[in-house]
Amino acid sequence: MLKKILCLGISMLMLCGLLAGCSSSNNSSTTTTAAPTTTSAPVAENTTAAPTDTTAAPSTDLPFVTLTWYYPGTEQKDVKLVEDKLQEYLTQKGLNCRVELHAIDWGAWGDQTNVMISSGENFDIMFSAGWDGYLTKVAKGAFVDISDLWKTYMPNTIAMLPQAYKDAVVVNGKTYGVPTNKDMAHTWGIIYRTDIATEVGADMTAVHSLADLGPVLEKVKAAHPDMVGIAMDKADNSNTQLDWDPICGQTVPAKLYPNKDFTVINPNSTPETLDLLHAMRDFYQKGYINTDAATLEDRRPLYNDGKCFCYTTTLKPLVAADLSKTSGFPYEQLSFTQPFITSNDAQGSINCVSVTSKNPERALMFLELMNTDPVVNNMVNFGIEGTHYQLMPDGMRNWMAGQDRNTVTYYAGADWELGNQFINLLLEGTNPDKWKLYSDMNSSATPSKALGFVFDASNVQTEIAAVTNVNQQYEASLFTGTVDPDTTLPEFLQKQKDAGLDTIIAEAQKQLDAWVTANGK
Repeated sequence: MLKKILCLGISMLMLCGLLAGCSSSNNSSTTTTAAPTTTSAPVAENTTAAPTDTTAAPSTDLPFVTLTWYYPGTEQKDVKLVEDKLQEYLTQKGLNCRVELHAIDWGAWGDQTNVMISSGENFDIMFSAGWDGYLTKVAKGAFVDISDLWKTYMPNTIAMLPQAYKDAVVVNGKTYGVPTNKDMAHTWGIIYRTDIATEVGADMTAVHSLADLGPVLEKVKAAHPDMVGIAMDKADNSNTQLDWDPICGQTVPAKLYPNKDFTVINPNSTPETLDLLHAMRDFYQKGYINTDAATLEDRRPLYNDGKCFCYTTTLKPLVAADLSKTSGFPYEQLSFTQPFITSNDAQGSINCVSVTSKNPERALMFLELMNTDPVVNNMVNFGIEGTHYQLMPDGMRNWMAGQDRNTVTYYAGADWELGNQFINLLLEGTNPDKWKLYSDMNSSATPSKALGFVFDASNVQTEIAAVTNVNQQYEASLFTGTVDPDTTLPEFLQKQKDAGLDTIIAEAQKQLDAWVTANGK
């Protein structure tokens, strides 16, 4: 079976080359790790050749260390069992380390990780993203500059990644994270229950925006009074549906109209946002949105258990198909925007080494395996073959007999966060052309005029922290329709201004103007 997985990994790495061409706790020891010298030479970027042995053991005897990795997700019952098995394999490969996997619930992720960073807690690897405040955390000095280190310890990962990903993690000329190779382009829209839509006679072809959902939600409410129309939680920001270009990261309200010009604005102050807020307020008052939306930590149980008609999300191929398979309810996806690629998309999933790590070299060596070794990648994502999943004759994985996503004792459910997604084992029944569909979407997408621009937040850290506090006070209630925008929005905008948003916008404009000039845009 190991050979099957390795063969599959080689074929998937070959596909990654094609995609690259299409898309623009504590540590137990303080050591300096020697670079691996027997790993095969990295392949040339944007080719279909794969490394012949990306997992060769380092030539030196390494002292044992424990690495800690934090990511948003659900803690799994058998995580220690998987850690034990992973340690065995990493020892065989010469890494001589244990990796502790710490999943933090989505609802607690932001607050808990901010405390970890601000308190200087010791850990090794942390997930981040543009929408997770990657640029702000870099400005705070949370992550190691790996510009030189990853050239030594992650050569095959560097060779495999599309250039747009590598550019997106560079801030002020330095690299602070390892991007995950996954889908790049996006659209915004909804995922909805097709059986309910058919039952109530909803014409989904007439729905082109959130505001257009009104007549459909009215029918759903009449037929199923106890069903949530649009599932939302406090992290939802319906304003993303307008697809602003988040040049300063998704969390900072200094953005561009998509490919209109290079004028940085506060999207919350636009007529489009006010119209959207009025629609969401109307939906909330009519009972189409769950009443606890502004305080709910996690909306996922609502759609995983089929308790809602739809929810808003960023979309890529087969999201609804995958949800249908795992939830048991028929879902379809509907895009309101056209495929678009921004720098924020390229920052969609990043794993960073903490400045508190005592073993940054070893952390990068492990991340090299996560991105190039299908055994490591699939064990972290799906558990132990024969215990948590079975490998099928066609090379796909399936649940063990009598198990599913809800009953299996290990399933990270975060494959887009945890290393190169293109060497993930696909679930039996998944469209075998999934990665090609991703490539096709990337190829058809319109790139942002500002693609490649990366904001340096170091000069406005104080203002960003103050504005973020204001956002946390107002956004959840405003963008779920819980409060009246006519009275609350002006107050919100003034509080943002008082917190220094104009200073952030001016700094972003200054940097963007310089980038535009330097790049002849």
